[in-house]
Amino acid sequence: MADFPLTPAQRAAVEHRGGPLLIAAGAGSGKTRVLVERLLDRILRDDLELDRFLLITYTRAAAAELRSRIQDALSRALDREPGSIRLRRQLTLVNRASIGTIHSFCAGVLRKHAALCSLRPDFRQLETDEEAVIRGEALDALLEERYGKMDPDFCRLADTLGRGMDDSALKQAVLRTFEQVQSHPDPEAWLRAQWEAPIPQGDAAETPWGALILSSARRRGEFWLRQLLAARDRLGAEPRLEAGYGPALEGAARSLRDFLAALEEGWDAAQAAGPILFPALRGPRGMGDHPLALEIKALWDRCKKRMKQVTDLFADSSAEHGEDFRAVRPVTDALFRLTADFSKAYGEEKRRRNALDFSDLEHLALRLLTEGDGSPSPLAGELSGQFEEILVDEYQDCNRVQERIFRAISREGQNIVMVGDVKQSIYRFRLADPSLFLEKYAAYREAPEAGPGRLVLLRENFRSDAGILRGVNELFSRILTRELGELDYGEAEALIPGAGAADAPGSFELRLAETHGPGLEAEAEAVSLRVLRLLEEGIRVKDGAGSRPLVPGDIAILLRGAKDRDRIFAAALERRGIP
Repeated sequence: MADFPLTPAQRAAVEHRGGPLLIAAGAGSGKTRVLVERLLDRILRDDLELDRFLLITYTRAAAAELRSRIQDALSRALDREPGSIRLRRQLTLVNRASIGTIHSFCAGVLRKHAALCSLRPDFRQLETDEEAVIRGEALDALLEERYGKMDPDFCRLADTLGRGMDDSALKQAVLRTFEQVQSHPDPEAWLRAQWEAPIPQGDAAETPWGALILSSARRRGEFWLRQLLAARDRLGAEPRLEAGYGPALEGAARSLRDFLAALEEGWDAAQAAGPILFPALRGPRGMGDHPLALEIKALWDRCKKRMKQVTDLFADSSAEHGEDFRAVRPVTDALFRLTADFSKAYGEEKRRRNALDFSDLEHLALRLLTEGDGSPSPLAGELSGQFEEILVDEYQDCNRVQERIFRAISREGQNIVMVGDVKQSIYRFRLADPSLFLEKYAAYREAPEAGPGRLVLLRENFRSDAGILRGVNELFSRILTRELGELDYGEAEALIPGAGAADAPGSFELRLAETHGPGLEAEAEAVSLRVLRLLEEGIRVKDGAGSRPLVPGDIAILLRGAKDRDRIFAAALERRGIP
């Protein structure tokens, strides 16, 4: 860890006491150093022991790195105070400190209290391949049983998904539904609630899906209304174009306002508002190739196309959607019931093998740590007494089950430090829920007394030159919005150069790779080709206070992540002779 002064924001994160803390740490902002410095500060200033902290990381590798960084920091502190018995004791605690993933923490709780949840303490954790095999066998056995009973609703589900050919689509639907509901604290209760819920009546806007569609239509309509009005205002510089295009733009804007007003009334009102009227766009003779005329026509065509897509969503009335609900309800209920039965069968097979998967670790730990109403259990109270503080890294990738676990063991969320960056949340497919981060980001305040928790923004980037940061900020400010990325990228979110960063033009590139399907192979080929050219050009990279030529080892950062990504990227690089 570099021995340089903390920034004011880093210092605030290190020295905060009293109440929850959310550290929004941008890329290259030194978040690991802040975590280590905070631990050291609490040990030295607050006279606490290292084993009084629980540190949750996203991966085992991150846990190992953090443990090593803590050991290095304690060793340096001991070098400054060689006679400190207390620091020597903290060094002996490093290897037994509670530093690990949420799943290692849950596994530890379950092994210690296995009897409380009818487990054997020597249970094992399933590997991914074995888990897939057990799921497949359990589902095959369940489907064979269902086909034998010939239940009408099940047969209708099978026919709907299989179209009389095979049951591969049915299997995929069950497994996908099962995986998605694991993000709920009580998956079985959620499934039951779906088939017990009444069929929606009245205006479709009152349904969850209807409300989402109306909200999306409103945002898109407001965006295109702003575009039309801005285009009209720009015509003022060209009176002839204004005379030709102005009335059409005004008419379309008026129709769009009427549609937006109808959206406020509900689904059927939006349907009755009909398609948005776009009058004929007639420009003055001789100005068809004028740059502004071409721009207005292109905008007009895009607006017509996008808003037709929006209004087409309201082609059917609430009553028609109600009929569709009643027609499809037996099929969806059958899917939810089949998924619940699969969950039970899969669970029984795991118990027979004395094995748990990752989801089991979380859900079983949650049952031990919370009561039926969600309040902390006596065991959670006992655990919370063991830890002076809970520190959670990569908080943007947590899910609601993990959030409840953290809350149960952190004195109702009062002694927890959460570190993350919602812009780096890429694990929704693993059921991560970045809205947890965003909820606190919106509610917490930088002044600790002004909100339910303290927010500290680490905006200074110590990894990249100023020119690159300007390019990144420019790109993100244009494409990252609450609608697209759940966060508006404004001044508060912009990265700024850390102390000592060179104010150079930098080199910021945005490269698009045409892909088909998942596209990881195409991405790997494009990146490997670019890396090869950079190596051939002898581009220089930062190295301490100076610089040196790029070498193949510098590309290791590309291979961080899932195993499939490692394999695909490594293969692409090897094909180009890059070790």
